[in-house]
Amino acid sequence: MLTQSALAEEPPSKRAKLFGDPAGGGNGGKLWRVDPVWEKELLGKVKSGTVTLATLTRKLEEHVEKIDSEQALEYSMANKEGLCETTHLMPIGSHHKFSTVVRHQTCAFQLLASAATGPHAL
Repeated sequence: MLTQSALAEEPPSKRAKLFGDPAGGGNGGKLWRVDPVWEKELLGKVKSGTVTLATLTRKLEEHVEKIDSEQALEYSMANKEGLCETTHLMPIGSHHKFSTVVRHQTCAFQLLASAATGPHAL
């Protein structure tokens, strides 16, 4: 199918606009503009066998994977609910007494009562 498309008289960008609404193109005007020089060069590579269906499939998979990881990073930065983690810097147990919790947007501190009120208080 790729070779047949490359061997056709008109490039795919022109053929796609022949069907459907003549004003908006075959897909209702949703086609992006294709650089004719790039298209001609790519079709030449398809005709010569330099670019195959496997090449296009691999490039598309790489692109989708890249976009997917970028969007996942954007989502995780925007939605920080899943990024919460409790970290204890001091041992916890029944023999320790803690002061009140000091809260901030990004973290919360709870000191040992002896550190907050003892001889070496902050």
